[in-house]
Amino acid sequence: MYGMLEPAFRATTSLSEFGVHANRLRRIVVENPRTVAVSTLPDSNRAIVTLVAQMRLPRTGQLVDIDIRDEWVLEEGRWWRVYVAPRTPFE
Repeated sequence: MYGMLEPAFRATTSLSEFGVHANRLRRIVVENPRTVAVSTLPDSNRAIVTLVAQMRLPRTGQLVDIDIRDEWVLEEGRWWRVYVAPRTPFE
């Protein structure tokens, strides 16, 4: 995941620093992700990727749909994911 993040973030955050944040959500398993929309932002080098995925509720194990919106930026001829501090789906 670290290698997909925008160069500006990787220039200021080492892989080990990133790992501390990434471990926070390690126990949340996302299943069946699928892209449902890609929308470019007008007059910019950014796009919003909307995904729908599923996760299991902790107590029941029931699969529930979750929406995920990721911002991506086009730099150096490649698309990079914009870093957002991790949070649980319930925050």
